[in-house]
Amino acid sequence: MGSEPLNSLPIHFQDPHAFGGLVSGPQLDPNSPEVFKNNIDIAQQHILRIQQTVQNAIGAIERAYNPNCNYAIQASEIISLKHALDAFADFLRESGVGSLPVMPFDPENLPTQQQMIEGMTKSVQTLYEKRQRLQDNAGAVASLLAIPESRGKRSA
Repeated sequence: MGSEPLNSLPIHFQDPHAFGGLVSGPQLDPNSPEVFKNNIDIAQQHILRIQQTVQNAIGAIERAYNPNCNYAIQASEIISLKHALDAFADFLRESGVGSLPVMPFDPENLPTQQQMIEGMTKSVQTLYEKRQRLQDNAGAVASLLAIPESRGKRSA
């Protein structure tokens, strides 16, 4: 048994994390770029799986009113979607990738660095203008509230 490759073992023995690290090997830094890229790839795989599961669930729901509909299939599609979402949420929480926006990977439409800088500049400018309007409006309200009450007392 000692000379058998790792792949011949049952699946739960192949997973290095299944028993809290019983399988020894090189420990990767969880903050390394390689681990981060791998986690992003896994997140994108989760997203693709969830998209497919959503399509299956939508199809099952659309067939709900057919006369020969099997409700067990619909229920199983919805349950599998819930499990996929739970697994994805757990992965995002454990990997730290959940704190980042996960965008679908489209190699044909990758933005250039200049496009990303322009987009960020526009976002910052929009936020600045919004905050400036809020500050101006707050100043106008403060000036209206600062009108002396003596004018009101004269007319009384």
